[in-house]
Amino acid sequence: MKKKYPLNKTAETVNEHFPDISIEMVLAHDVWYNEYSRLRIANKRAVEEWKKSQQSFSKVEEKPKPEPISQTVPIKRDPRLKEKIEIWKAHTLAAKLKRMEEHQEKELRKKREEEEKKKLQEQKRALVDRYRQEKLSEEMAMKTAEETERLQAKQESMQQAATLLKYFRYEDRRFTDRLKARKQLKEREKEEPRVKSCVEVRRDPNRLLQPTLGWLYHTRKCEDSDSSTISAPQLHIQHLRKLGKPAWRKGLTS
Repeated sequence: MKKKYPLNKTAETVNEHFPDISIEMVLAHDVWYNEYSRLRIANKRAVEEWKKSQQSFSKVEEKPKPEPISQTVPIKRDPRLKEKIEIWKAHTLAAKLKRMEEHQEKELRKKREEEEKKKLQEQKRALVDRYRQEKLSEEMAMKTAEETERLQAKQESMQQAATLLKYFRYEDRRFTDRLKARKQLKEREKEEPRVKSCVEVRRDPNRLLQPTLGWLYHTRKCEDSDSSTISAPQLHIQHLRKLGKPAWRKGLTS
């Protein structure tokens, strides 16, 4: 596999598909995996040898316990102990590397979650900012419309007031002109002397003592109805038509 796909080329391909994983991380992972595989194989081999040794020990009879050796005498160590220690070290190192890998994966996962959370917060913040901007724009538009309406109403009221003021001034001018004319007329009448009437009427003293035609009609009895000298006026009350008596009253009064 490594001969067909070199490690550097594989690391570059992984980096292209996963930008958050660098080439150095891929190379370090390859080193770790090789060491892990070697230690795992050694662990399996050691376990198999340990099982074989246990089987061989079970067949051998129990030997008497050796007497305690003094400290001055050098202790002979079992050559298998060294191999077991090496196996234990390899197992410990493999577990440590595994914990490191898990920790690294956990950190990467945590980093991705934080980035996603940060992106989500930025999106929410952008939505809130856009909503706030739209709200401010609407409020500004409403304020502008209200200000425009107020200015228009004020302008109309000013125009109406100016028209009324012109009308009032015109009426005041007419009123003052009439007062001035009346005052001037009175002053002129005071200044000009009163002219006596020039009509002269001829007086007839004899006419004052003569009765009127109406009086003569009421006081004198006219024997001749066709007389033209003394006649009642055409518009006299006796020439007016009178109402007739109703049928139910004709026999009651004369």
